[in-house]
Amino acid sequence: MENQTGPRKNSTVAGATMAIDPACGRKVDKGQSLPVTQYLGQAFYFCSSPCRRQFSKHPEKYLKRLSTGRSDQRAQL
Repeated sequence: MENQTGPRKNSTVAGATMAIDPACGRKVDKGQSLPVTQYLGQAFYFCSSPCRRQFSKHPEKYLKRLSTGRSDQRAQL
C-alpha cells in the first residue's frame, strides 16, 4: 500500500482494483457491479446495499474506524 494519510485509500492488488468496504471492512473488487457512494469527493465501494446504507447514516464514524485500521467495524457498532 502506498504511503498515505487519512483513511485507507483504494488500492490495486494483483491486477484487480480493490477497495475496502468502510462499513464491514471486507475487501471488494471495484470491477464488479457494487453499490458505491461519493463522500467528500471520494468514491466508496460496498459489498452490499445494507452496508452502503449504514455508511450513509454515519460516514464519519466509519471513516474514523477505517483510518484506525479496525477490520470488523460492524461488530464495533
